[in-house]
Amino acid sequence: MHINEKMITLAQKYCKDNYRYWIIKYQNERTGNNYPYTYTDEYYDLFPRYLALAAILKEVDLLVGQKFKDFDRCMQKLLNAADYPDNEPNEKIRLPKEDEKRKFREFILGLDENTLAKTEVKGTGYRKKLGKYESDKIRKKLREHWSYNGRWYPLAEKPGNDVLYVMEKYIIPFEREIVEIIRTISQKRYYTLDECGDDYKHSISNFTIPWYMYNGSEILCCDDTLGWIVYVSHEDTISFGGDELITQVKELLHGYESKFNVWENSDN
Repeated sequence: MHINEKMITLAQKYCKDNYRYWIIKYQNERTGNNYPYTYTDEYYDLFPRYLALAAILKEVDLLVGQKFKDFDRCMQKLLNAADYPDNEPNEKIRLPKEDEKRKFREFILGLDENTLAKTEVKGTGYRKKLGKYESDKIRKKLREHWSYNGRWYPLAEKPGNDVLYVMEKYIIPFEREIVEIIRTISQKRYYTLDECGDDYKHSISNFTIPWYMYNGSEILCCDDTLGWIVYVSHEDTISFGGDELITQVKELLHGYESKFNVWENSDN
């Protein structure tokens, strides 16, 4: 792995690890169960941090595959990732974000060229942020085949194809098995499309269920064949499409048939 690729990989890993840390901490310590939530100063110090890390990661992902003149040029581009546009007027939100930007810059500046050249860095797998052309292309295919328009079943009208949705609490115990099913039936690359228009292509070996609580966004997953589809909503539902995937999920969830295509109020 080239030294610049190592640096970008480490920057991605830094953002992902710290994003997960702060969002789990926020989920565990947030006050109240119902909207609108009560925000204390302590909680204002949590959620802006994972928002900042997610924004930085998007900028870092844009550097994947680019060529740089030298180590210093690549480092500067990574430092610039923390300068993403943000006109947050609320000081309680802005200051924690600025703190995460500062810590990211310190991490990047702490990377030593000579040390990194001698250090083995394990790749995180293929992960590419899609440009507008690629994003529009896959979204067009999804509209035509699965009636996907930024939202999907059960939040949107049921498409003509057979689909299955289940409340996520019944899926969580079977997460590992479902991940393995999808990795087996998929092509080598798969897509994630979120409600904000941030779309990626990944190695299928990296596939995980994109739980809403960890990503803060509704996300759809598929591959180029559109033979399978997974959609995670903020209403705590997970929807599946594709005959092969649905058949195997139903077999796995034997005994839960009464929970298929049944929405339960998340407050119950």
